[in-house]
Amino acid sequence: MLGANKTPDDQRWMGFVLTGWSKGSAPNYNETCTAGFIRKFRRNSDLLALAVNRGDPPDGSSGSQTTGELFYRLQFSQGLAITPSVQLLKDPALNPVDDTVWVWGIRFRLTLWLRIEI
Repeated sequence: MLGANKTPDDQRWMGFVLTGWSKGSAPNYNETCTAGFIRKFRRNSDLLALAVNRGDPPDGSSGSQTTGELFYRLQFSQGLAITPSVQLLKDPALNPVDDTVWVWGIRFRLTLWLRIEI
């Protein structure tokens, strides 16, 4: 897997690219490439991100799958974040019936701190 990102001087935007190759029947993709951007907001470290991925499944029976994801991370405090997201799968590799699949999601992240004094 290879990846690169670039953050301009204003620190609000970050672009990124990831790519990888694998052989065998176990990986999700034999080849994959992802590109996107992240927009950082000053208030509470909120994030907006958009990414597009194209991958070739290992079995070769189905064509390439293209996936797009858009999410917004709401950072309520240092230890609590909620991230609603939407994904669009075009030509999903594991679903030969549908050409397009929408996936709606929400992620929660809770970080707990443990302080130990000796």
